[in-house]
Amino acid sequence: MGCCNEITQGLLGKLRNILPDTRITTIGQIVSTQIDTNKMMDKVTLVFLIIILFVGGISIGNYIWGNVNERRKEIGILRMIGYSKNKIYSMLIMKAIVLGILGGILGYLLGTFAAIVLGPYLANINVEPIGIFFLWSVLLSVGISIIGAIIPAYMAGKIEPFSNMQEV
Repeated sequence: MGCCNEITQGLLGKLRNILPDTRITTIGQIVSTQIDTNKMMDKVTLVFLIIILFVGGISIGNYIWGNVNERRKEIGILRMIGYSKNKIYSMLIMKAIVLGILGGILGYLLGTFAAIVLGPYLANINVEPIGIFFLWSVLLSVGISIIGAIIPAYMAGKIEPFSNMQEV
């Protein structure tokens, strides 16, 4: 065991000469390795977050797009009775907002419950719910839902009233 000054004054070299087949590691090296590992895990976590957000947005967009395709006649009827393109657009965006709110609430509850139950077993830590994460969960999921629904809602607003009323 040596202090920082003793290590820099050749203690490590002397120990390696005395114990040639031994691996000598300083506390500084251990801390440095842990910091590097934490930085790498932060980057991996960020990549997974981006993938999850992208897939979530695509999923909501796909759902809204399917809904628009199933309801082309209803959208055409709404347009014939006087609904504007913006009103159709707004209705689908509101649907995405409701889905985002429900998804955020459900995601927070399931994630928090899983962390509380599994935290002590898997990581040997006790997890307490953090209220601000509830707000972030809902806001983030609503934002992703809106972004995912913009294109399908815009396309639904462009449906002409008479073009899709004929049976093929």
